[in-house]
Amino acid sequence: MPRLNIDDLSSELEKLDEQGGITPEAVVGVASDPNNVLHAHFEWDDAKAGHAHRVQQARHLIKRVKITTPAGSTTPRYVSVRIAGDEGDRVYEPIERVVLDQSKWSFVIGETLAVVDDASVKIEVLTELAANPGQVDIARSMKRACFDLREMASNAV
Repeated sequence: MPRLNIDDLSSELEKLDEQGGITPEAVVGVASDPNNVLHAHFEWDDAKAGHAHRVQQARHLIKRVKITTPAGSTTPRYVSVRIAGDEGDRVYEPIERVVLDQSKWSFVIGETLAVVDDASVKIEVLTELAANPGQVDIARSMKRACFDLREMASNAV
């Protein structure tokens, strides 16, 4: 698969935005044209893509099984962890088991921190582009919360 040119991707997304909106379906639609710069970044073999879709559906099914914690929070029972000694393969395990294994605990905390980091970047942009002082205050509070989460996690790992 060729390297993705971000400028090409950005240009295609801007076109879709001008034509009514960016959706995954619209991106697949324009990329289905073999002459489109995004075409090579998709799997067009239906046998392979069909299986990949079913795998994604399976992930969604696995995440639908929930537990209620002693504090009353609801969360997926199964979390994705890396298989020991393997850099790429993963398996879903009950969260009750994951918290008993320090390496799995650290892996899940690291994955969660990646989500927090992504959120922090979005919040920073919202702070910079906020249209009114109320939005700025909310975004700053959220950014502090992300910072606090990162600090707590660094002490937990």
